[in-house]
Amino acid sequence: MELVSQGGSARNPRRTRKEIVMSRVKYADGSETRVGHRVICDNQVGTVVVAIDDGLGSPGFPIENYRSYENGILIRFDNGALLMLQESDRLLARDKNDTA
Repeated sequence: MELVSQGGSARNPRRTRKEIVMSRVKYADGSETRVGHRVICDNQVGTVVVAIDDGLGSPGFPIENYRSYENGILIRFDNGALLMLQESDRLLARDKNDTA
């Protein structure tokens, strides 16, 4: 599996908690992403497996492995590819078939 990271910068210890919370990854409609959500990003379907802002991972993706990131989500696409998003993306939407 390939891990791709988009956005963000090197760890900045001077960032305040407010700045970190305000930088949460959100869907194009402004709602917040959560672990377990089925998503569509750039026409690819996947599942949010890590939400760093919430301190949550999922089976096979323990949050401890992602502590070096300040914020963001990790998406595992149905084709096995991984994408780390650290900023909201206009191409990110919740799958309309998701009932979680």
